[in-house]
Amino acid sequence: LMHSTGVAIACLPVAAASVIGVSVPSTWTLIGLAASISIVGVPHGGLDHLTGRKLLADRLGSMWSLVFFPGYLVITSVVVVGWCTLPLATAVIFFVLSAWHFGFEDDRSRFHSKLADSICAIAIGGLVIWIPMLTQAEGVGSILQSIVPPGLSVLIPVIIQTSQAMACVFVPVAALVIARDAIRGNLSRAFRNTSFSLLFALTDVLISFGIYFCGWHSIRGLARLAKDHGMSPLQLASATAPLSLGAIGLAGLGMWFWSSGQGVSEATSRTVFVALSAMAVPHLLLHGPITEVVMKPACGGSESLEIVEATS
Repeated sequence: LMHSTGVAIACLPVAAASVIGVSVPSTWTLIGLAASISIVGVPHGGLDHLTGRKLLADRLGSMWSLVFFPGYLVITSVVVVGWCTLPLATAVIFFVLSAWHFGFEDDRSRFHSKLADSICAIAIGGLVIWIPMLTQAEGVGSILQSIVPPGLSVLIPVIIQTSQAMACVFVPVAALVIARDAIRGNLSRAFRNTSFSLLFALTDVLISFGIYFCGWHSIRGLARLAKDHGMSPLQLASATAPLSLGAIGLAGLGMWFWSSGQGVSEATSRTVFVALSAMAVPHLLLHGPITEVVMKPACGGSESLEIVEATS
């Protein structure tokens, strides 16, 4: 509750600063985003092998790694190929999966209908995507320009228009969910999602995404990792330290090239973005559909749903 309230309150002055014209230099935005993702964002998904072992070891024994790692790499490779050959389909699938994952792991209203619950998860979890698509399409387009191969950049307007059409469906659904929370007395949740909505609508895309992804989603993910795997904060920090140091090193190297005037080629930037999204997709699937499918045989009914929610 304290974390939720703190993040919600922090969103308001950032959004207000954007309204009155206070801007953060792009250099500091990139440095802050790189540092936050390196220290919090990357580590929160960097221990997926522990989750994979927990799901598969009881069924496959020591052979679990021969299923988990190749499967992880195959999904990653499919995403890379998708960005290069089918960017529209890849972008839409990536946005929907990301939205569903964010909502699935979030503190949100639950519905008895699995379909309704999934739709509302996509709506609430995807606010960080849907709202900027409607209010800051130009900024989103610039980011997509760095991802999509040059020969296929002509599809960027189509990606934006398709995403905006989805946003026109999901944003009203999210508004209804927020209203439902407020009516039912869950004011903290309603206040947080309202604050996020203002942040996403008014603030630079990279800043708002960094606050949401690192300050809310990833911190909750790290806390869940520690709980699921019985780690103390020190053990978790030790396990994720190599990932953080590696990410910081790469970010620092990129900043050095940029500040020295040598610049980072478009191909390098594109490779980084594609690689990050490609690594994200198996994480999204693992902490969602895969966990749900694997856990189903062991449990049934509402008990299965409770276990899935606890491990997601």
